[in-house]
Amino acid sequence: MSITIKAPNADDIFARYLRIAPKKDVEKGYAVKGAVFDLDKISAAESVQNVTKGAVFYYQYKIDIKPVAKSTGDEQQVQVPKADRIDFFDFGSASVDKEKWKKKEDKLPGFKTIRDVSCTKCGGNGYLKCDCGGTGEMKCGKCEGKGTVSDARCKGTGKLEVELTVYDGALNKNRVRKPYQCPECYGAGNLTCPECNGAGKIMCKKCGGKKGLQCKDCGGVGKVYGYAMIPVPYKAVSGLDVGIFPSLKLGKFEKEMGQELEQILEKSDAISIKDVKQLNQKVIEPNLGYIDGPIKNAMNECAKEFSNLEKNKDTKPQYPIWVFPLLILDCKTRKGSSYQIYAIGTEKSFIVRGNL
Repeated sequence: MSITIKAPNADDIFARYLRIAPKKDVEKGYAVKGAVFDLDKISAAESVQNVTKGAVFYYQYKIDIKPVAKSTGDEQQVQVPKADRIDFFDFGSASVDKEKWKKKEDKLPGFKTIRDVSCTKCGGNGYLKCDCGGTGEMKCGKCEGKGTVSDARCKGTGKLEVELTVYDGALNKNRVRKPYQCPECYGAGNLTCPECNGAGKIMCKKCGGKKGLQCKDCGGVGKVYGYAMIPVPYKAVSGLDVGIFPSLKLGKFEKEMGQELEQILEKSDAISIKDVKQLNQKVIEPNLGYIDGPIKNAMNECAKEFSNLEKNKDTKPQYPIWVFPLLILDCKTRKGSSYQIYAIGTEKSFIVRGNL
């Protein structure tokens, strides 16, 4: 591709717009008091203040969105206390516009499908049997269940000894031991176990005295929530839509002009791209005759969206991708009011809109 297309000139754009603009608005801006109003007496030379060049990238794509089929076997389960971590959906009788739907999933947890399911692991009790046999107690390891421990001071004898010094008549020194009752255990030889306080049993360390172990499947509730994954009720859509990417802002006319471009495709000699990889500066610039930053941005955005549509199962973008010259005329009426005229197309065929 090496032929540069030709954009329509400002005179032709201006003249065509005057013929489709509301007559009362044209007269309001250009009528001269005391003179007969004549549309042919209004020229682009006196009105057009500036012309800005740009480009529009345009393609059509087929869209075929069908409702997601319902299916069985999609039930999920969640512990009741953890159900608040899940986003549930209740679409009621409403349909969803898939193009505006922001979630990727086609099936989501249904609020109205939630039901109580008895926990099969614990039988609905919320707990499992503990090694303590359901008593919540266990034998004290310190006293081995006796309730008492040996007195360390008297070593379990209940007695202590005091050693006395005794001299005889010859002043010979002797040592004599005399037993007495242990004041710690009062002669018993043992003390109350400080671990179990004499009971011989302590709280079961495994279940914490609860007489059972919390069921991990239901979190101790005895049940779980079962719920189904329901299809998003997409609105059925089938037809043809367009992608339009202007390098200059078209305001409220963008959608309207994008739809009208289809009417001039057969007559237009716009750039025809048959491979999205050809949307690059080397191809576009010599054919369009010019390029700038905004045109590159529009070109890249067009290529990105076209590729995304190719990956989407609901859409099928159509070749060719058309590239049209875009001109915006900044104008002023004889009375000083500013307005703009937008033109998309080539010298051979173009469409115009304006905001006079």
